[in-house]
Amino acid sequence: MTKILFSICCLYMLTASAQQKKADSLLLLIQQHPANDTTRLRLLCELSYELYASDPVKGLLYADSAIRLGNQFPAIAMKGQAYRSRGMNYWTRSDFGLALRSYDTAVIIFQQTKDTIGIASAYNNIGVTFKSMGDAPKALEYYFQALRLFDQFKSNKKAADVLMNIALVYNSLSEYEKALDYFNKSAQSANGFNNDLFHANLWSNMGSTYDYMDSTEQALEYYNKAGNLYQQLGNTAGYANNLFNIGIVYLYTDQYQEALPYLQKAASLYLQTGNKNNYSLLCYELANLYTNADQSLLTANGIAASKRKELVLENINKGIEYAKAAGSLDRKASGLQMLSNYYEDSKQFSKALAIYKSYQDTKDSIYQQTKKQAINKQELLYEFDKKEALTKAEHDKKQALAQAEIKQQQTIRNAVIAGTAILLLSAGLLFFSYKKRRDALEQQKEAEFNAQVSDTEMKALRSQMNPHFIFNSLNSVNDYIDKNDTGTASGYITKFAKLMRMILENSEQKEVTLEDDLKALELYMQLEALRLKNKFTYEIKVDENIDCENTLVPPLILQPFVENSIWHGIAKKDGPGKINIHIRKEEGMITCTVEDNGIGRAKSSAAKSAYGSEERRSLGMKITNARIDILNKIKKSKAGIELTDLAEGLKVEVRLPLELAF
Repeated sequence: MTKILFSICCLYMLTASAQQKKADSLLLLIQQHPANDTTRLRLLCELSYELYASDPVKGLLYADSAIRLGNQFPAIAMKGQAYRSRGMNYWTRSDFGLALRSYDTAVIIFQQTKDTIGIASAYNNIGVTFKSMGDAPKALEYYFQALRLFDQFKSNKKAADVLMNIALVYNSLSEYEKALDYFNKSAQSANGFNNDLFHANLWSNMGSTYDYMDSTEQALEYYNKAGNLYQQLGNTAGYANNLFNIGIVYLYTDQYQEALPYLQKAASLYLQTGNKNNYSLLCYELANLYTNADQSLLTANGIAASKRKELVLENINKGIEYAKAAGSLDRKASGLQMLSNYYEDSKQFSKALAIYKSYQDTKDSIYQQTKKQAINKQELLYEFDKKEALTKAEHDKKQALAQAEIKQQQTIRNAVIAGTAILLLSAGLLFFSYKKRRDALEQQKEAEFNAQVSDTEMKALRSQMNPHFIFNSLNSVNDYIDKNDTGTASGYITKFAKLMRMILENSEQKEVTLEDDLKALELYMQLEALRLKNKFTYEIKVDENIDCENTLVPPLILQPFVENSIWHGIAKKDGPGKINIHIRKEEGMITCTVEDNGIGRAKSSAAKSAYGSEERRSLGMKITNARIDILNKIKKSKAGIELTDLAEGLKVEVRLPLELAF
């Protein structure tokens, strides 16, 4: 098995705990700063950057918010930082083509705003991405471009990071002397900077280089220095990788007694941190150890000879399992190859052949995936280059036309100055009169629209706090008291009071968070379920890609439909009822589905509800439609409501524009 060691690429990272702490602090600042200004733009960029290593999904959301806000400030370097942050989040997700596209856009913006440090930082990111794609020459090209710019502006710390990245590329090319040369240059450039994490990463990487050179003593020296520093920093990920590397030094020099505790400790930390990919590789190395170590060593560690093969097989299978969970085809292929060899050595040739076929299929998948990634990358880059060329051509054309226009204006300018002076007074009077009439009309329209909004909001509030619901709720409480069920009565009153308070508080807001709205809706359903003696159950499902705390919706927009499901569908039904609520994100919109298994619209229309008539049902729909119309006018969106009759019950889909709090 080929020796694999872990190296650390420099992307200007903090420890995970430090990143999370800073992210929480930035989020609080954003919430306290609602104004759409450059300060908010900077905070969004910083938050996206802090999240790229730990939560790239959220990091992308904040990057996109920053880009949208940055479009209001065309000539600002911070917009370039937003694109750079987006690229880093894509890189974490291994979306390398999209990462490169974002970095290229960042470079263009930095060039326009003459932000040389920004350009250099983006070049470093591009280099890291190409290295991740296995393109060492391209990675080196961008690293050296970044290095020249950082040197130009005496940015020694950032230059040190790039020098370390260059060293890692030479490592991957087996040019170890060159790698060590650049590691030493990196250390010199960082001289005077108090950055323990940088030095821990540097020493760990230098240890890997000496390890590849079979300089065992020097490798262990640097690994131990790095490990002590990782422990002091509380950097579990770095410490685990360092333990693994030390274990590999001993393993590949046949020092199995020394290797075993390091590998076991690393395994424990990988499981603790959820690092499936690294854990799978470590399992393979443990299988390697159990295969080759003397039985006396294994016996001393409580492993009987009869258990030896069982442990080898267990670790290989465990490695394959975790490789699958991590989505690593390379690691899976390595495990399948080991497993095939294991069965071949055990004279189980049919199993060996079957596993080998799976290994070949996985290698084919890796090839196809790599080929597809390369094609996608080229397509993305081609489209980007084409767009950039068109943009430049349009810019040049506009510049030429502007120059021609300036010359023409200069030619006729003197001829019209005198006439203009005479006309200005007349035009001014006419414009003043026109503007006065126009402003009056605009004010009238605005007043009418605001009145419509207020009227609709008041009707919605009255609908949510309708007398029937309040009266029946209080009757339910009274009924529980009459039955001496004070516990249920107390719980009902508590929920009822909480719901009323939430309705009143939310009614003052144009939008509330999806989390708060669903809490209010769930309270309403709990109260109605109690009134109906638990005749129905409900389920609320929100897709994982929706941030409920950050997504905004009109308050209690779904409540009328849930009310209709309960009292026009389920209350009249024989047998138990069910309401399913599903919230999902589609094409820049939030789709909210309310589905019930009631008697349906046709049967419901034929009878009067015990709760109210069809008139009330249509009123709730009318008010909600009015709210949607107002929303579309304000947001310029395409929100809407769609009703679908089911074989049993009704499905309502409410489409709302995706709005984020920050």
